[in-house]
Amino acid sequence: MGKTHRSSFGPAQHVTKGKLDYIHSDLWGSPNVPISLGNSQYFISFIDDWSRKVWIYFLKSKDEAFDKFSEWKRMVELQSERKVKKLRTDNGLEFCNNRFDGLCKQAGIVRHKTCAYTPQQNGAAERLNRSIVNKVRSMLSESGLEQRFWAEAASTAVYLINRSPSSVIDFEIPEERWTSAAPDLSNLRVSVVFHMFTQMQKSSTQEPRKAYSSITLNESKDTEFGDNREPDSSTQGGADQREGGPSEPTQPEIGHEDQLVKPLRLEDYQIEDDEEDIAGYAYVVIEDGGKPEPGNFQEALRDPDSEK
Repeated sequence: MGKTHRSSFGPAQHVTKGKLDYIHSDLWGSPNVPISLGNSQYFISFIDDWSRKVWIYFLKSKDEAFDKFSEWKRMVELQSERKVKKLRTDNGLEFCNNRFDGLCKQAGIVRHKTCAYTPQQNGAAERLNRSIVNKVRSMLSESGLEQRFWAEAASTAVYLINRSPSSVIDFEIPEERWTSAAPDLSNLRVSVVFHMFTQMQKSSTQEPRKAYSSITLNESKDTEFGDNREPDSSTQGGADQREGGPSEPTQPEIGHEDQLVKPLRLEDYQIEDDEEDIAGYAYVVIEDGGKPEPGNFQEALRDPDSEK
């Protein structure tokens, strides 16, 4: 018996010349997703292949996909004065049913469906949903909000995606390409966030944690999921208005949730609150495996690692 290999998937090629010529769509969610503030457990996304602009709608159940698609179709066709020509989805029952097929036939929309168990054929929508979910996890973890705020975080993620350069369209901004006008970015601000985690979660039921340092974009309090705290004067470049005059700039906190626990043998060591010292301390703890330190010179010579 010979062994067969699955052929690799090459890059998709879509020659789109205008808005709504080609639409990618996918649905994300499951009954295990925490119920949002609006009682939703799913979301459906639409991507315009020409502009890469993204729309997102939240659903309480999968059977609402048809109603959301109809609502989105009326809105974009009226705003752009163009018609949806092609729609690419998977073979899920939320997309393959009599109501959905009847609307597409009536509107003259050509359906492109993927093969079963082949998400690579709908890669644009699948990658988008993965990016949205990753941003949602990061925002909820950093802000400390409960998981039921995931829909608000997803809406914020899409807002930022539409106003960020996209490599697919030569680093143009999707919102600018869709509206032919530069979007207003004055309600965004940059905040530096440092994270350091010393333990990795292995259980699939727990929140994934990684070691990284990142820069995040936060929306102002005028947006739907903004940070309502008063902006720091050092970030905004203004004068400090607190009592006692201007204060020294503070360093970003490291390890908001995961605090390093020193072993007893290192109680006398002083650890500073900067990233380099903490990283060095973590390296020492990991390198020797937590073994007790030799009490005298003879014990050090008898140690199996003394020749290293």
